[in-house]
Amino acid sequence: MKILPKQYEYFNVKSFQSDFTIEFDTLKELVRYAEKNSIKSIFLMPETKDTAAKFAFSNKGGLMQHPMEGYLSLEEFKYADTNGFPDSTNYNEAMRLGFQRYDEYKMSTETGITDAKVYDEIKKAGYITAFSQFDSTRKENHDSIQLAEITNAFEMREWVKDKKFDSIVEFTYALKNGFLSPLEYRDSVTKRYILHDDYIDGITKGFVNGADYYTCKEKGIEDYAEMTLCANLELVTIANISSDQKLVCVLISKVAAGKKTSINNLFELLNEEKKTYFKSSGELPTWFTVAINSINDLIQFISTNEDITKYGHYDADGQFFQSKKIQERSVILDGGNVAYGISGASGRQPYISNIIIMVTFLLEKGFTDITVFTDAGLKHKFMDLNLLPEVEKICKFQYTPAEKPADIFLLSFVKENRCIIISNDKFREWKVRDTWVANNIDDYRFPFMIQDGNVIMPNLDN
Repeated sequence: MKILPKQYEYFNVKSFQSDFTIEFDTLKELVRYAEKNSIKSIFLMPETKDTAAKFAFSNKGGLMQHPMEGYLSLEEFKYADTNGFPDSTNYNEAMRLGFQRYDEYKMSTETGITDAKVYDEIKKAGYITAFSQFDSTRKENHDSIQLAEITNAFEMREWVKDKKFDSIVEFTYALKNGFLSPLEYRDSVTKRYILHDDYIDGITKGFVNGADYYTCKEKGIEDYAEMTLCANLELVTIANISSDQKLVCVLISKVAAGKKTSINNLFELLNEEKKTYFKSSGELPTWFTVAINSINDLIQFISTNEDITKYGHYDADGQFFQSKKIQERSVILDGGNVAYGISGASGRQPYISNIIIMVTFLLEKGFTDITVFTDAGLKHKFMDLNLLPEVEKICKFQYTPAEKPADIFLLSFVKENRCIIISNDKFREWKVRDTWVANNIDDYRFPFMIQDGNVIMPNLDN
């Protein structure tokens, strides 16, 4: 039982004769009157056959009294009243169990917690405050019956433990954003989603990254497949042209070297390719802009846009598009791949001489725009670094930044320039990560072999 500071002196009396007697409406009123009049001496009136035991005191010749209602002292009553207890029965039982507040005791009776220490653990862990906030929010949202089975802080703790949330803090953040599963919540944090509905919608539509989902939502892009189509067109960096004009650039960049394609065939290819952009409703996305509605529009574009010349030229007399000879295309070398001679050959060492052999071969074939991208780490591994000045004389040679793999720069260069890449790397890892690489890189990649100082490249022999 809690020891309370003593405020009154108590005296046992058998009877009291007074000119008048006042019976207070409540014990609270008796205490208020006593404090107002600085009463310190309290009589303890015994229980009789007809009356209950009472607290009483004399004032101005009268007897002021009220039944004790099961309390042993006015200090007890004041403490019980201050801490929300409705009566002495609940107060005495709570004190016996070690609970100091009625709301704590009430929760214990509702949940079967009879140990105040267990309650303190729940309180210190933050469940009392969390449940109060949770319950308040739930009551405000009358349409929601979410987690109706949680009626107190103890049940909240058991629910959180059962669902395997790490803490009440994690649960609170998760619930605030609509998550009831810790696995989904943690996955959403990793993938940068905010709300549960967005997470489910985004994952369903193929968005692994929440940032992509929210960006696409703003642009009106419905799913990951549509985002990929949009991103592929954005790789065409020609300014001030429409989406279908960019699509023309993509198509003619894949036309075999030196091949003639009739304008009618090119127009049919464009319309066929546009079908991949249509939504299930049969309409093009709002971001897909159209400028080519006829063959004349197509002729106007490919015959006047200067950027088209890097792919080939339009012959007005013959009404065909003539793609550039393969030798007129830009070429990049996967420097590390070429330096080792053949891809995946264990035990080999990288040689600049292999790069020189490859560049010389390409120059002899008529190529003039040749760039070598090499991982920065190779500069410490080359077996013949003294030959670097020689290779720099015959081509552009660049080390990629040390913190990034060379593949990123190689693939980005191909995406933006639609150029040829010399490499035996099939970029399988990148095909999994990047849809564009999966669908397009093999159209631009030329494999090779270096044998006895000679280059074998089937794509150039065909």
